[in-house]
Amino acid sequence: LVAMQWVGKSELQEFILSAYERMFHKYFQDRDLIPDGNLTEMRYDDLIGNEVGVIKQAYGELGLEGFDAAKPFILEEVKQYENYETNTYKYPRETMDKVYSRWKDIFERLGYSEK
Repeated sequence: LVAMQWVGKSELQEFILSAYERMFHKYFQDRDLIPDGNLTEMRYDDLIGNEVGVIKQAYGELGLEGFDAAKPFILEEVKQYENYETNTYKYPRETMDKVYSRWKDIFERLGYSEK
């Protein structure tokens, strides 16, 4: 966050929580305007470790041709990240409870449960 003045921790937390809520509620509202076959969604958890399968599924959902031609390039790209380790974070339970209570409907609509 870039600010022109000092922002307290609680104000910053509230800004982040509300900005995320607004962003996703707007997305959920507007995604119904996208014609069928022009949008696909994928969970990061589903993508990692099954990149080719998930991308192939996206090709199908979008009605795209040429997956077989693209597959070698996709495999090459995936290979470049084979040793990448996803960042992990340990947040206090109180913080996680606050986030989940504020974003519960977003998590559920995106297929994520409380962790």
